[in-house]
Amino acid sequence: LRLRRGATIDLDTVLFGRLKGAARRLKLGVTPALICGVRSGTGPPILVRPGLPDSERREAIETLVGAVEQRAMKEGWALCFRNVLEAETELRDALDANGYLRAPELPASALEVRWESFDQYLQQLKSTHRRTARDIRYSANRARREGLEIEEIEDLQPVADRLHALLDGHYRRHNGRPFPYGPDFLSEVNGNLGRNAMVFVARQEAEIVGVQLVLRGGESMWTAIIGMDPEKTRHSEAYFHLGYHHIIERAAEEGIARIFFGKLAWDTKIKRGCRLLGMHMMLRPRSRLQRMLLRPAIAYRGRWVANEMKLYQKAFVGVDPDRE
Repeated sequence: LRLRRGATIDLDTVLFGRLKGAARRLKLGVTPALICGVRSGTGPPILVRPGLPDSERREAIETLVGAVEQRAMKEGWALCFRNVLEAETELRDALDANGYLRAPELPASALEVRWESFDQYLQQLKSTHRRTARDIRYSANRARREGLEIEEIEDLQPVADRLHALLDGHYRRHNGRPFPYGPDFLSEVNGNLGRNAMVFVARQEAEIVGVQLVLRGGESMWTAIIGMDPEKTRHSEAYFHLGYHHIIERAAEEGIARIFFGKLAWDTKIKRGCRLLGMHMMLRPRSRLQRMLLRPAIAYRGRWVANEMKLYQKAFVGVDPDRE
């Protein structure tokens, strides 16, 4: 998929933010860099065939890491592995052994699907977040009264412009810049991934007011990107039904084991039964001198993430109104 010009966030921006220019003048910039991992959300930077014995799995990971490192060194690039899950111990151990700088990333969230229907999900949720389960039922009834419909679209061409406008508008409101992909984004994803890419839309009075791209692989689903019409959905239930409830219901119907909901909005996701997934950034600078100079920046990023999590815990975990 081709990115729009200027749409990417480079690694210097991730590490230094508004101080990127000063960092580059001080020779602290890490670009150009080879980045392994998804641009956002969750997904393993290195894929290894399931079922391999532990020793072969570790050997495969170390071999792949070594090959990537050789390419980065040959080109004079820094090397970074983004969003490495805490559960990926073999990869993290291999990178630690090779002297990578490590900093926490903002956590993502996942919902383990242990039910066979949406009603069973609500019954289970009631035991931990009673008020949320009740509110979801109320929301579903209100959505039906409002005539809200969620449907999967396979023929994207007739509505491609509308869907891209929703994605672009939503992205601009939340990120302050254009959606990084062009108008053919959804069609290209659908063409490349087939049934493993599902596009859902929310309709109110037959008008499309929201779109959600969901990816599927094995026993997992990922909510990739969402776009909503703020004027048409401000006082409706469209966002929560498109972004959460419909996906949870669909996962139960298809025997999916887990849903990955990405980063941020942790309170909304935890109240719907999600757990947070710790992740790390692993960085290999171009030289020993740069590694030494970058340690304070990596440490600062770690403190920033920790502070964000403390603010979240203070706001949403210390007093949980759902536990009654």
